[in-house]
Amino acid sequence: MKLVADGVGSISDAVSNISDSVSSIAEGVGNRFHQIETPNLRGILYIIHLNNEKIMGKPRSGIQVSIYNTPGNEQRGPTSCARVITRDTKRMNDICEYISECSSVTSADIKGVLEALTSYIGRELSYGYSVELEGLGHFSPSVKSKEVTDQKGNTKSSASIHGVNFRCSPRLKEMVKKNAPILVKRENLPKTGIEGRKAKMLSYLERNSYINLTDYAGLNNCTRYRASEDIKQFIKDNVIASVGYRTHRIYVLPEKEDGQN
Repeated sequence: MKLVADGVGSISDAVSNISDSVSSIAEGVGNRFHQIETPNLRGILYIIHLNNEKIMGKPRSGIQVSIYNTPGNEQRGPTSCARVITRDTKRMNDICEYISECSSVTSADIKGVLEALTSYIGRELSYGYSVELEGLGHFSPSVKSKEVTDQKGNTKSSASIHGVNFRCSPRLKEMVKKNAPILVKRENLPKTGIEGRKAKMLSYLERNSYINLTDYAGLNNCTRYRASEDIKQFIKDNVIASVGYRTHRIYVLPEKEDGQN
């Protein structure tokens, strides 16, 4: 625990040390920024609004959405709904590299602290506690019940742990909502067949250890239904393998058989 505490302290010191540097950079490029007091960390967290300028060499833009038409039924006519076009999935290594480049803390140290945080949250949830990370959200254990009938025909209720509930913080919601979404017309999106979508998926899996349904739908600009049907076919053809259960299901490249290169 001392190592974890030292790591957290190092990150806190780094945030304090880089606050003046970030302020100078923001003034240099003429951007607007907000100051947010952070009582749990020494220093000030600056959120810089770059309006499509580049941060660390990467262009910033808003959330892309597309409008889909859905067929109606006897009670309700045709409707439309908006869906987010996911660009990609940011993972642990991306977070660690970003924080490391913004501070004097190494990516490995940051990863160690985040893994310790994950372990702590999992342990406390398993003990029946809720965990709140101010500015991020609130975690709580989720349970489900079911009816069980014994051999004598008696019905009893039982409960089991279902997973984890997450409630997003108002601050995080406001950060996401600050920019208006960018509407992308469905008809202007590239239309590729299943082979084209498969090629994109395989290219993605060369760079990432797994893909999920949301990643696949965003990668190919398709509905979750189309993504689900494609993935079922890929599993049947042994292109990918399914790992996990229900909402935690992910898809990976199948293990190569002995003798294959």
